[in-house]
Amino acid sequence: MSDKVPIHSLNAVNGCIVDLSSSLIKKAPAKGAVFSDRDATSASFAADPACVRLPEIAIYEHINWGGAKDQTTLNWVYVGGFWNDKISSIVILGGVWRLYEHRDFVGQSWDYGPGQYASIPNDIVSSFKLIRFC
Repeated sequence: MSDKVPIHSLNAVNGCIVDLSSSLIKKAPAKGAVFSDRDATSASFAADPACVRLPEIAIYEHINWGGAKDQTTLNWVYVGGFWNDKISSIVILGGVWRLYEHRDFVGQSWDYGPGQYASIPNDIVSSFKLIRFC
């Protein structure tokens, strides 16, 4: 079995840069503590009872969900060499995600909530992040 990371994997080995500074990422409560919404890193965060799953996005290389695919629950400052300007369709499994034209969350952006998107602004996305939990 090979330990090599597939080139289409959102992974630091492939030049991808994850963003762990998001205000929507919760800090783990102290051992034995009871977790509450007040423990979230953002005061504006509140769990929505309508949420049926955690935020997650699936990205695809081609329109109509073709080609290489990867799924993540993380924000990506840069999607790496393979995915840069290649994402052509997505599935949002939870949360609202903002896709950006350039790395570091800059440039033109597009917001997508839960659903299947067979075609998005083609071959232009370089970073993306969760902007709303549900």
